[in-house]
Amino acid sequence: MGLWDDLTNKITQFRNDDFADAMMGISAIVATADGAPSDSAKEKLHAEIANSEILKAFNSAELTDKFNLYCGRIIADSNTRMTILNEASEKLKDDEQKKAAVQVAMSIAQANQGLSNAGKQAVRDICVKFGISPNDIKLDEIATIEDTTPVEEEKKDYDAENVEPVDFSGGGSGDSSATEETYYTVQSGDTLSQIAQKFYGDASQYMKIFNANRDKLDNPDLIYPDQELLIPK
Repeated sequence: MGLWDDLTNKITQFRNDDFADAMMGISAIVATADGAPSDSAKEKLHAEIANSEILKAFNSAELTDKFNLYCGRIIADSNTRMTILNEASEKLKDDEQKKAAVQVAMSIAQANQGLSNAGKQAVRDICVKFGISPNDIKLDEIATIEDTTPVEEEKKDYDAENVEPVDFSGGGSGDSSATEETYYTVQSGDTLSQIAQKFYGDASQYMKIFNANRDKLDNPDLIYPDQELLIPK
C-alpha cells in the first residue's frame, strides 16, 4: 500500500464519532480547496469514501453524510473553513490522530488522481494549525493536478469583494491608476492560496505574493489578520 502503510490499523484504533467528524471535516476542507466539486468529482469522492480499505471500520453512509454536510457549510460560507478546522483540532486528541485524519483527507483526494496546488496548500494550512509537519504525512508524495476552479467564476466572486480589482484584460488604458500598487488586508481565515485565487484566479500563484512580501513574511503558510500584503501585477 506504500504511502498509506499502517494507516488502516491506526484508523481502526481511532474509531469514534469525534474522530469521524474531524476526519470528514478536514476531508471537506481539502476537497473544496478549488471551490465546489463538480458532479463527477463528487461521485468519485463518494465512491472513495464508500470503498476505501482505510475506512472499512466506519459506516460509509454516515461518513458520506458528514462529508456532504461539511462541504455544504464551506460552499455556503468559505469563512466556516476555520471554524471547522478549529472544531477538528479540539476533537483530535493527539498528533497521531491529527496526522491520520489529514492522511485520510489526502487518500480521499486520490479519487481525483491527486491534489491541486490549492488542495496541497489547504493541507499545509491544516498542518500549521495542528502543529505537524507536511513531511510527516508525506504530502510531497501526492501527485499534483491542475487547479479546477473556473477562472471566470472566481473573477466574479472577487469583484464583489471590497478590494481593488486586478485588470485581467491585459490591455493598457493609459490611465495612471494602472501603475498604482495594489494591497490587500489579510482577513481571519485567509491563506495565500486563497488570496492568489481572488486576485489572479489561480491559487497556485501564492508564491508570487509571498515573494513580493518577503520583508514581512517568513513562511508562506503563516499569515495573520490585518497584515497589509502587496499584490504584484
